[in-house]
Amino acid sequence: MDAATVVLAVVLVVAYAVGIARVRARGLVWPIRRSVAWFAGVASLLVVTLGDLGARAHALLWVYTVQVLVLLLGTPVLLAYGRPLALAVDALSPTASARLLRLRSGWIARTIANPAVGPLVVPVLLGVIFFSPVLGVTLEHEWAYDLLQIALVGIGLLIAIGLVGDGAERDTSLALAATVAVAFVELLFDAVPGIVLRLRTHLVATAYWTRVHHSGRLSALTDQQHAGAALWFIAEFADLPFLLIVIRRWIRVDQLDAVRIDSELDASATGGGIAPGATAGAAGGAQGENVPEFTTPWWETDPTRLRGHPIQREQQE
Repeated sequence: MDAATVVLAVVLVVAYAVGIARVRARGLVWPIRRSVAWFAGVASLLVVTLGDLGARAHALLWVYTVQVLVLLLGTPVLLAYGRPLALAVDALSPTASARLLRLRSGWIARTIANPAVGPLVVPVLLGVIFFSPVLGVTLEHEWAYDLLQIALVGIGLLIAIGLVGDGAERDTSLALAATVAVAFVELLFDAVPGIVLRLRTHLVATAYWTRVHHSGRLSALTDQQHAGAALWFIAEFADLPFLLIVIRRWIRVDQLDAVRIDSELDASATGGGIAPGATAGAAGGAQGENVPEFTTPWWETDPTRLRGHPIQREQQE
C-alpha cells in the first residue's frame, strides 16, 4: 500500500470538500463539473499508484514510465479543471484571499504557471528522471519514490494551471499566440527522452534492473525499449490536448477582445449619449452644435487616408 499517495488523496478530497461547503454557506454556487474533474483527478492518482500499475512499477520499467507520465500529465489536468485557486479565493476570508491573489500575481508564480514556460519543463524533467541517479534512487528507496510521486503531481498541477487557466489569469491574445508557437516546438522536444530510451543499447539503473529481471521473463533491455516507446508515444499524445486547450483559450480571449473593442468604439461614437445612428442634424438640434454623423467607418472619410484614392482624386479635380 502506498501510504504517501493515500494521505495526499485524503488531503485533496477533504480540502476541496471543505472549500465547497464554505462557498455554498456564503450563498455562492460552485459548478458540479469542477467538482467532478477534481475528484476524477484524485481517483486517477489512486488508480495509478494503488492499482496494477502501482504494484508492478518496481518490477517493470515500462509500468514505472506510464505511472510517471500519468502523474505528471494526466492527473494534474483533471485537478486543474477543478479550479482549486478560484475555490480557495471564494472559500477563504477576504484577507487570506487577498494574500493568495498577491502570491498568485508574483513573478515566481506567474513564471511557473506561464503556459509558454510550463510545457518546456516536461522534457527536461523526464530527462532528469530517466537519465540521472533519480531513477535508481526512487527504485531503491521508498521515501524517494513517494517524494517523486508527490513532486510530479505538484509540478504537473502548476503546468496544467498555466495551460487550463485558474480564473485569476489575465490572458492576452498575443501571449497565447506565442504560447501556441512554443507548444509546436515543444512537441519536438518531448520526443527526445523517449527516443533516446528506446534506442539505448545499455540499461539505465543497471544494477537494479539486472537484479529484478529474471531469466524466462521479459528481458531488461526489452522492458527498457517498451518503456522508451511508451515515453515517446504518451508524451507526444498528451501534448495534443494541451495544445487544443491553449488554442481554445486563444480563440475565447480573441473574441472577448473583439467585444471590448466594439464596446469602446460604440462608447466613443455615442459622444455622451447620442445614438450611433443619429444624424448630424438631429444631434445638432438636440445639443445646439454640429456633431459629426457616425454612419460610416472613420477610415472611409479620413482625408489623410483618402489621398491618392481614385474617388478622392476625382473630387479634387
